[in-house]
Amino acid sequence: MVLKLTKEYRLCSFRGDELGLIDPLYSAEFKISHVFHCDGLLVCTSENRRIVVWNPCTGQTKWITHSNNRDMYYVTYTLGRCYQNNNYSYKLLRHMPSSSNEKRTFEICEINSYLWRRIPHDFILQFDHSSVYLKGKTYWSQYGAVLYLLSFDYTTERFARMCLPDPNCSYQTVSLSVVREEKLAVLLRPRPRPRPRPCDRHGKRSRYG
Repeated sequence: MVLKLTKEYRLCSFRGDELGLIDPLYSAEFKISHVFHCDGLLVCTSENRRIVVWNPCTGQTKWITHSNNRDMYYVTYTLGRCYQNNNYSYKLLRHMPSSSNEKRTFEICEINSYLWRRIPHDFILQFDHSSVYLKGKTYWSQYGAVLYLLSFDYTTERFARMCLPDPNCSYQTVSLSVVREEKLAVLLRPRPRPRPRPCDRHGKRSRYG
């Protein structure tokens, strides 16, 4: 099944069939504000602080309790597979404001548990909604002193940095995607360089052109 998110934030198949999701708390349609994909599972969030892990093929759902009172607009969730003793399970990672409202924190928990643990980090995540999942890791694009890729491994619960070609270049567009669940693709579009101004016959730069 191939899914797409419409402009009205509704999920539908490429055949045009809409896939509805009912929120049992309100007995109404769950209005999606953000979707994260992992192994055919969708982590769907709404602006009224509701989070669900949804398998649209089977209809199974796992509703996640959000314990704090912060606006869901500022909290993002990702999902990933982790491996231990030849078995695998799933973990949720969330990126959220801290109690001081000065820094943002990462917390993680098993999908069948509500015990959140804080993950140490030494960076500020700038593009938290622009993430993709591949083979046990979530990836983001990051700007620090240079542009790089940031990854999180759900098995080791650690972050790592990856260099990009020509990291000192100024990019207008940086887009991440996954190709056939096998490879990570990065689209880099450099900013156009300003054209040099023409010189007059005396060798002076023109103010125009």
